[in-house]
Amino acid sequence: MDFMTGRSHTCGELRAEDEGKTIRLSGWVNVLRDKGGVIFLDMRDRYGITQLVMEQGVTEEFVIEEARTLKSESSFTIDGQVRKRRDPNDEIPTGQVEVTVNNIQIHNISPTLPFEIASGREVNSEIRMKWRFLDLRRPNIKHKLLFRHAITNAIREHFNQENFIDVETPILFKSTPEGARDYVVPSRINSGHFYALPQSPQTLKQSLMSAGIDKYFQIVRCFRDEDLRGDRQPEFTQLDMEMSFITREDVFKTIEGCFEKIFKDVMKQDLTTPFERLTFQDVLERYGHDAPDLRFGCEHRNFNEVFADSTFKVISNALEKGGDLRMMAVPSGSTLSRKQLDALTEIAKNNGAGGLLWAKYNDDAFTGPVSKFLGDKEKSALIETFSLKSGDLILGVADSKKIAASALHKVRLEVGQLLDLIDKNSFRFAWIIDFPLFEETDDGQITYNHHPFCFPHPEDRQYFDSDPLKVRAWSYDLILNGWELGSGSIRNHELDLQKKILTKIGVNEEQQESQFGFLFRALEYGAPPHGGIALGIDRVVTLLDKGNDIREYIAFPKTHSGTDLFSECPSPITEQQLQELSLNIVAEKKEVE
Repeated sequence: MDFMTGRSHTCGELRAEDEGKTIRLSGWVNVLRDKGGVIFLDMRDRYGITQLVMEQGVTEEFVIEEARTLKSESSFTIDGQVRKRRDPNDEIPTGQVEVTVNNIQIHNISPTLPFEIASGREVNSEIRMKWRFLDLRRPNIKHKLLFRHAITNAIREHFNQENFIDVETPILFKSTPEGARDYVVPSRINSGHFYALPQSPQTLKQSLMSAGIDKYFQIVRCFRDEDLRGDRQPEFTQLDMEMSFITREDVFKTIEGCFEKIFKDVMKQDLTTPFERLTFQDVLERYGHDAPDLRFGCEHRNFNEVFADSTFKVISNALEKGGDLRMMAVPSGSTLSRKQLDALTEIAKNNGAGGLLWAKYNDDAFTGPVSKFLGDKEKSALIETFSLKSGDLILGVADSKKIAASALHKVRLEVGQLLDLIDKNSFRFAWIIDFPLFEETDDGQITYNHHPFCFPHPEDRQYFDSDPLKVRAWSYDLILNGWELGSGSIRNHELDLQKKILTKIGVNEEQQESQFGFLFRALEYGAPPHGGIALGIDRVVTLLDKGNDIREYIAFPKTHSGTDLFSECPSPITEQQLQELSLNIVAEKKEVE
């Protein structure tokens, strides 16, 4: 038998009008059903499934014998004729036809599988990641990569249409402070010196603006050595863009246009623009977080003044220490059981709070632990502020300003899930604007909020020396359904001001020149006003597909400890490699999972 390979059609292509054609298909065994006198075999490839038929007395015996050696996920090629099925399957596009097999070539017989692929059953995530190449054969998983491809393709088309230039920037670059630890790469040629994998191309894209590129974009890999979770990976992909001689509104319009194209081409729906604009201070006051989920209410309110004379020690102690009493109303929240309220209390405690305050409102009366500390003034304020209705629930946290905000934020999100308050079919975008340029660390030092290259609001520059925490930056975040999609800003194109900002956050002149000398030179030689944004592609794809874990949309992701279970890395290197790099292992770190 001549070696067979290639294909004339894919497994998702054949239709009723192809009846009678002689074709060649290649793919994998999805399901094999041996009925004795006839074998039905579903062949699968990336494009779909086609039913193959081999009948004794009709099909050559050697073909039947070969087919019976096949196991699930074995790869093979067949030649055959298309005919209409006696029992059409309307659930698949090829369900009107089947292929009678004339010849078969087996390429690889698969051994016993670590998990079933055709069934679509749930599989332990660690097993799936260990056998990721098999996991990616499953149609529901493959869909995620195809969906990602469609979105990145729409992004590229949009920026090409907007006259942007796709410019690649280095992966081996200089270590500069950007908020997380760098991944570093030792240089063999320059012993004792190191590259850093870029956390973002921030300083490089600013340099491109000085180069006169005017409109730059890139879909680029970035690296951050930080604690991981469901929306973080040590290496991730972002849409990076920068523009010269523009305002903040130009950036917003460009990104909103990009999402309009994604929704039209990929999601097959319209998107309302412009996106909502909310200030940083506003969302902190209303939601306790700078990336709130806007798909439901339960907004926070501050009740410090109302409860200033409260005899409830939890509240009075927090207020005496300069903290906050934050409360929110939950529609029909009185249906929550004591067990559920205890679980919410644990969430508050896990986020630093001493506990969770709650009271149910039914038939014009408050009940629950807080109710006995409510006087007429407090009751009236709660009823009026929240327009309470019978069956509503009051939840609150009294603690330091930071803890009260973050703990009640987490409780709000959980309540939204518990009571199904979230419209899971909606997409709520918003721009968060007017972030502070600086923030205070726990030890009282001044550091940057977004990054040290943001341009300050012109009207706030008067506070730079007297009250730096009052200075706002021309920075912004784009949020969607409670996730931060990305951050951006109008950049600092004034060299003297840039140096002043770095000095303010504790970077001395020698460090400035060592770390940012290349950027200083780019700013010094006629740098234009410029700005841009970077969006996390992994997060965009996950949210638009209504997923909840970015790892599902990455071909070969890492675990929460940064381990690639498929390739079993990170892994040791040889003694020879260490010697070539002039490195010594001083102490062994704890083994990763």
